[in-house]
Amino acid sequence: MSGKALSTQQNEDLRRVVAQLVEEKFEGNKTAAAKELGLSSSALQEFLKGTRGAGAKMLNALADLTGQSLDTLMGRPEHDDVRQVRTHRYADAIGNHPLWKALRAKLERFFSPMVLDEVEGLALKDGVPEYLDEAMVRRFAEGIAEHLAKKDEREQQSKKAGT
Repeated sequence: MSGKALSTQQNEDLRRVVAQLVEEKFEGNKTAAAKELGLSSSALQEFLKGTRGAGAKMLNALADLTGQSLDTLMGRPEHDDVRQVRTHRYADAIGNHPLWKALRAKLERFFSPMVLDEVEGLALKDGVPEYLDEAMVRRFAEGIAEHLAKKDEREQQSKKAGT
């Protein structure tokens, strides 16, 4: 079992989103799209060809560029209340994995309880992998932490602009 954070299907779905974004927002200019996504041109090309998967950096940039939530980009069902998703897909949540408590304890030095709570409630489309490793959980936590930081930053900017 590899330590891939996203399933093949999730990466394929994201490739379609990125390809559409490149065509519509950047008029086919992959270099401009890569720059906006914070990626090298070669990294974007590899992703679009399917030789590379999406990482937290790309997911966060896509969420920012499209205005879609990470849940939507990852193909999770739309719910007004995240707890409904957790209840609905609770059996598939990372927090139910036998290794979760030990991994959470290791990561508490690096991430806030709020971020780790979000990771704990993640329900992956293809279910939680049989083997859950620290690197995989760290990637999820980094993505969520970065997304929350950007969200806070946008809210602060909105408040300043409205003041």
